[in-house]
Amino acid sequence: MPKLSPREAVKVYQVSRATLMKALSDGVVSAEKTDAGHWRIDTAELARVYSPRLTVEAVSRSNRVQM
Repeated sequence: MPKLSPREAVKVYQVSRATLMKALSDGVVSAEKTDAGHWRIDTAELARVYSPRLTVEAVSRSNRVQM
């Protein structure tokens, strides 16, 4: 599975950066740190805890279906 930085993760999943960083420090979300000290989070781990963000395209489709 690919690994994301916290910045990439908040763009893909419904979570704020502050909430994600707290979850990382509290051990709610497991991740690894690179030699440079940067977090790398597996996408499967993110999907376990957070829902993916809806894309603009997905929202448009859901609005058409409801009409």
